[in-house]
Amino acid sequence: MKRIYSCLLAALCVLFQLQAEIVVPRLSPLPRQVEKERVPLAGTWTFNGKHDIEVPGEWVMQGFEVEKGQEALYERTFNIPARWEGQRVKLRCNGIYSESRICINGKEVGSHLGGFTAFELEEIGHS
Repeated sequence: MKRIYSCLLAALCVLFQLQAEIVVPRLSPLPRQVEKERVPLAGTWTFNGKHDIEVPGEWVMQGFEVEKGQEALYERTFNIPARWEGQRVKLRCNGIYSESRICINGKEVGSHLGGFTAFELEEIGHS
């Protein structure tokens, strides 16, 4: 019994250490004027360079398969309003499953690991 207890205690110590290192992202509240100013990204995207896919939506639920351990690519072109030049710009994702890397104009601007959890990237800027 003593051995099991020490293993359990060691596991709990590791768990508490991991919890201390986990940073829980906080989403910024949206100011009222942002509601009119945001660029919605829901709609039709390109999936893996050749198929249309609806976002939000899961690829499996839309008939696509991706081999285990392989990446899938969602792409979309959108315009950022000129009046946003010099302003603080954030990208908010309301739920991506698993690991994601966010690239804008071919440059990685952030990443996220989680299960359908919302996150945002701070001040992604534009040019």
